[in-house]
Amino acid sequence: MCKEHKLIHKLLFLFITISILHSSYIRDDINNIVIDTSTGLIWDDSSNINYNYKTDSSNRNYWLGAIDHCENSNLANITSWRMPNINELKSIINYTNKNPSTYIEFSRALFNTNDTIHYWSSTTRLDVPNQAWYVNFYNGLVSYDNKDGNNLPAVYVRCVSNI
Repeated sequence: MCKEHKLIHKLLFLFITISILHSSYIRDDINNIVIDTSTGLIWDDSSNINYNYKTDSSNRNYWLGAIDHCENSNLANITSWRMPNINELKSIINYTNKNPSTYIEFSRALFNTNDTIHYWSSTTRLDVPNQAWYVNFYNGLVSYDNKDGNNLPAVYVRCVSNI
């Protein structure tokens, strides 16, 4: 192989490596948000994400309470917050990390340190309308539960908005 080909291969390898390692997440510590430049989503990364809807006795349906929380948020002067769908929520899972299984730009201090870090999605199960999908950010497990959250020890929400 000639020197030019070797150089091209090295540059190509370097470019691919940098592309893989480059994160699409930008953390804004002032506003407590994380911006995903690849999806155009803005994520709530404030202490609001640790509000446990299961302990709020005013919400008979904890999933609806989580939706209300997002829709009424004005974090960072953004008024278009909503609860993410399951695909959006899955997009921030990093399976190489555990407890929590998210990317480093997301504040790890805001996650609980136990093995049940369940975050609701807005996605209802098609075959069982009283159930919704969630992500367990301890290990990245995607599953579902009744919208009242009776089978889960705690249920949280991480709101999202579009750029």
